[in-house]
Amino acid sequence: MDTCAVYFAGVNKRDVLLANGAVKMDDLPGEFSDTDGVLGVEFSGRDFSGKRVMGICAPPALASTVRCSRSSLWQVPTHWTLEEAATAPFAYATAFHALIMNARLRKGETVFVQSGWTPIGQAAITVALSHGCEVFTLTRNQDDVAALLASCPRLKEKHIYSNKDVTFERAVLIDTARKGVDVVLNFNNDSTLKARLGLLAKGSRFVDISFKTDEEAQRAFSSEAWKISSFHKVQLDSALARHQGAEWAELSTLIQEGIQSGVVKPLKRRVYRMRNLVDAFKEASGETGFEKVLIQMRDEEREKTIQTAATSFPCVYRSGFDPAKTYVIIGGLGGLGLELSDWMVGRGVRKLVITSRSNVSTGYQAKKIAHLRKLGSEVVVVPVNVNTVEKAKALVGSASKLGPIGGFFNLGLVIDDKPFTEQTVEEEPVRCTLDYFVMFSSVVGLHGHAGQSNYGFGNSFAERLCERRRLDGLPGEILAIQWGPVADVGFVGKIGNSVVITEKFPQRIQSVKSTFDYMLSQSSSSVVSSYVHNDRSSAVDAGEETVAQKIARAVGKVLGVKDVTSVDGDKEFIELGLDSLMSVEIRQILERESWTLYTPPRRFSR
Repeated sequence: MDTCAVYFAGVNKRDVLLANGAVKMDDLPGEFSDTDGVLGVEFSGRDFSGKRVMGICAPPALASTVRCSRSSLWQVPTHWTLEEAATAPFAYATAFHALIMNARLRKGETVFVQSGWTPIGQAAITVALSHGCEVFTLTRNQDDVAALLASCPRLKEKHIYSNKDVTFERAVLIDTARKGVDVVLNFNNDSTLKARLGLLAKGSRFVDISFKTDEEAQRAFSSEAWKISSFHKVQLDSALARHQGAEWAELSTLIQEGIQSGVVKPLKRRVYRMRNLVDAFKEASGETGFEKVLIQMRDEEREKTIQTAATSFPCVYRSGFDPAKTYVIIGGLGGLGLELSDWMVGRGVRKLVITSRSNVSTGYQAKKIAHLRKLGSEVVVVPVNVNTVEKAKALVGSASKLGPIGGFFNLGLVIDDKPFTEQTVEEEPVRCTLDYFVMFSSVVGLHGHAGQSNYGFGNSFAERLCERRRLDGLPGEILAIQWGPVADVGFVGKIGNSVVITEKFPQRIQSVKSTFDYMLSQSSSSVVSSYVHNDRSSAVDAGEETVAQKIARAVGKVLGVKDVTSVDGDKEFIELGLDSLMSVEIRQILERESWTLYTPPRRFSR
């Protein structure tokens, strides 16, 4: 693996669909579904030795630096700029993977490319023409036709049709003497899908590079299955997840040969700086341009080989953990504890000790533990109730055998038992290596709750202990977090997330994780709170809008809905016509109007 400095990163349709929620994280290969960053898979920049490279890597490539396999890097030709180089990797990799490696395109065959004006469409047309094939394609307007002919001069103008209707089916069949085409490259399953299926010759290959295949499309494929000798579903993310073996070696060789022969060439592009990231995604999501959308991270130097200078970037703090250290979660087999474990492993923990008063007793717990181990973490479950000095010493001793202890995370506050934090046994080796001392407390200690005075006292004691540790100058990030009800897991997950408990709405687990990440970054307070008020959206003085009404009005304005009261409240934004990163604008409104905590930008040098 090589560490590369990113100068330009490409924005592709996959990134837009992920950003606006049209494609869910669960739709990605398992290797990517648990990662925080999933945007960007191509870049150009400099490798560790300062040479100019372009490459494809596992997400996120929309970053300041990436780790990339040598088999996924290609030297930038001397007559290309890094800006030009960033346009090529993903588009041509998809084209080669779809047409050559899957469809096994042969000289003299006929190929139909659905969206010829897109970067992938342009690359596919170029690859097909270089193999001596006859190409048919669709564009949106005459400007696209002119640009496409300039980019692919060997493409016949009479083989370029409008995507506005399905008359292209008849025209292509006439041009192929009613035989149809040998290969169809399908970009999305829109209303013209049946017309494209009508183009298939007997024994043809259908290559689908769309992200999702809905039920209607499946039925359409089945109805024409007698024509298709092979159906191929191609997603470069799946190949990226493996990123090795014969398949990837073949793809890497095809791209390298394409660069040397001139088949792989720069595409037209539109470049945005990082401060205009939202505009870049809007451009990539729309159908307003022929160009590839790029995000510029750094300015390219004149020298062909030079070490990348340290650069400052606005960023959001992201917590990390030392893989050589051991982290202990007290009471970690509950719903929240298992979610915390998953999050910590995703942030670098490789040695994890989980304690619980009982051992693994449910299928869900066993599955979660197995998943953590599959991710490469050594997980030890200790069935112990740590409520005595002797048990605390034994736990510290056994955890230390895995490696130096990097942190304690206590989720085990129980009404009838002493919390683990009351046992302050802490030998010198632990003090020297401790990075985190975190207590999960409750707002019951802050606001109180009828019948739970002892529970509130236990939480309050944990908070005072954290304050004392900080006053005593003990090491590590010392923090007590007063959580309100937590949704999706545990008791609330069973009874439903819409329940209101002690005048507070449950906080969704993803919000809990992101809030926890932010709280670990701040060092001003030993005790912090996180909960969702119920009364923020309650009725106010007559004639004044509630916050809920303000949010609905603002969201309706962004989505173009004039009367928000007429909208079905169970509908998702996408069903209401969500367009690309309108979701970002909506999120900003929600954060502003609902007093939701968000992370301010920070700066670092790298």
